[in-house]
Amino acid sequence: MRGISGYILAIQNGLGSLLDLIETIQLLVNFSDPLKSSFVFLVLVVLWFVLYLIPLRFLVFSIGMVPYSVSLKARYDKMALKDKNTTDSSPKEGRKSKRVSPFATWVNNFTRSLPIDDDLRKTYFWETRRAVARRLRGEADERRTSRLRKLWRAQWYEAVEVFQPSDKGKNTPELRASFAVILGRRFMWWASVDDFDNGDEPIGKIFLQGHAGLAMPSPIEVKAIGENSSRAVSIFGKGSKDQERVTLLVSGEKSKERFENAIESALSTKDD
Repeated sequence: MRGISGYILAIQNGLGSLLDLIETIQLLVNFSDPLKSSFVFLVLVVLWFVLYLIPLRFLVFSIGMVPYSVSLKARYDKMALKDKNTTDSSPKEGRKSKRVSPFATWVNNFTRSLPIDDDLRKTYFWETRRAVARRLRGEADERRTSRLRKLWRAQWYEAVEVFQPSDKGKNTPELRASFAVILGRRFMWWASVDDFDNGDEPIGKIFLQGHAGLAMPSPIEVKAIGENSSRAVSIFGKGSKDQERVTLLVSGEKSKERFENAIESALSTKDD
């Protein structure tokens, strides 16, 4: 039974070595490590040129000379050791240490350091998630833009910050991220871009009818905005119930100019 188990273990080790070799070749071909795979392909190209330029008989002769050269070097090293003064005759001299070829060690380390599929999956997990998130955001932006331009024909839309009463009280407003759209004679804003994409109802509306138009931010709002006051703009008009006024912070001065032009265009076509 011990012999059978030994044979089974040898077969398992052989299969494991074969599978490791196949996986190593696969990793080199798939450029799991671009630097090492490029080095291997460069070596193969150089080898191809060597085989193309040098006749085969010279290559066979050179390969046949390798064992002779190794034996000659070993004999020379042994003779050189005998010529040295060996005063210290410790038992260490009688022991023969098994020397491993540095080239074999380098090749072994070269192949074993290749990242496997699991290593690549763990390494690029977060990068893959970020790439997928960027792609999904890009697709969502394209759908949103197509919806606003082709279907709704919106005059202006952008992610903004809107002043809304905070939990502390109405006299202490705070900026909250929103998504605003000017559609015809309506100015609407949602709590987020996702709410707009999901088709949720806007959290606020201002109808550009009757007494409506642009205004300046209040002193409290200017103080809360600080350095970004040049990007602030206010609009007033008919809300869902009564007259409303809202102040928002756009992305830049050019966006503010486009916003004001869109409001003026909507006001110029209103029916008073």
